[in-house]
Amino acid sequence: VLFTPCLLSPLNNFLIPYFRESALLVLFGQGKSGREAERFLEPLPIGLAWDYQGHVTLPCCCCLTLFIMSPSMWWAQAYLCIWAFFFYLFQRFMHLRVCKKM
Repeated sequence: VLFTPCLLSPLNNFLIPYFRESALLVLFGQGKSGREAERFLEPLPIGLAWDYQGHVTLPCCCCLTLFIMSPSMWWAQAYLCIWAFFFYLFQRFMHLRVCKKM
């Protein structure tokens, strides 16, 4: 549940719109100028307001696992911390390289 939005977000926000707009441009874009064609293929703007999952929810879940007493809970804590680190780097890449700056 925590990881599904992170993994599907690039598909829904970047790949599908790019291919959809590319297909529309190829099929119906004969009369378009170069600038209009570029605007069709622009990425979406940065959605910092919708990235709460990686910045708030995930660290809270990591900290909440510390309150569960189990001999193997430290493995779960370690995996969640590794995922949080990966997700931080992934979001950094998405925000700085893939999204359109405002």
